[in-house]
Amino acid sequence: MPADLSDKLRRFNDGLSAAEKANFKLILGLAAGGLAPNFAKPVDRANASAFYIVSDTLARLQPYSKRISPNGIAYRGTPTFITPIILRELQDEARSLRPSARRFEEHFLGCGAPIANRLAISAELTSFVTKYAGEVRPTGIASFLYYDDVGQGIDPHIDTDIFSVNVLLMLEHECAGQGRSALVVLPPHGDRERLELIPGEVVIMFAGSITHGRERIKPGERVSILTFGFQPLGI
Repeated sequence: MPADLSDKLRRFNDGLSAAEKANFKLILGLAAGGLAPNFAKPVDRANASAFYIVSDTLARLQPYSKRISPNGIAYRGTPTFITPIILRELQDEARSLRPSARRFEEHFLGCGAPIANRLAISAELTSFVTKYAGEVRPTGIASFLYYDDVGQGIDPHIDTDIFSVNVLLMLEHECAGQGRSALVVLPPHGDRERLELIPGEVVIMFAGSITHGRERIKPGERVSILTFGFQPLGI
């Protein structure tokens, strides 16, 4: 039954205009996030079925849906081009931007960094993402995200098309207290996954298709992340 409804939703999407498709995807994304408010998939039958339907539909609506792994993660690791020198330069750049970063919902956002901006459109990064996520076009958007205050984080959500493929680079994660926050992915198939990244580690994620979020910052914790947006090309 859930699979049948997912098929009906995809057929419904086929008859929409481009603007209507964007709004439909937004509604599905809000529904997926709203059904997982505590970074966990719902357990009661009705909500679990609804979460599966909207999540499965979101992933399968994409023309590149066959590229998307069950958990939405195309790569996790430390690329060779993120050398200790490059990592240190990006960490320094992040620190220099922190005083001017603006609060955006439950985190701080810093932009306009020369080193990060060059990396965002570099052939090296684009070819690396293409290797694991298929052909992509860089959006040229590089953003520093800072989580400094207790309780900051990002509730489960689906990213906009600018970050259909999102590359996350962990820069710093300080934790003086007990427990660490993590990136959480909530795929339609399988259990949720917590990804505790270390500095220099990279995740390539189909963020415009898979529900994900950042757990709330705990006392004594501070996180800074650099993200790059990519858009998939072809199928």
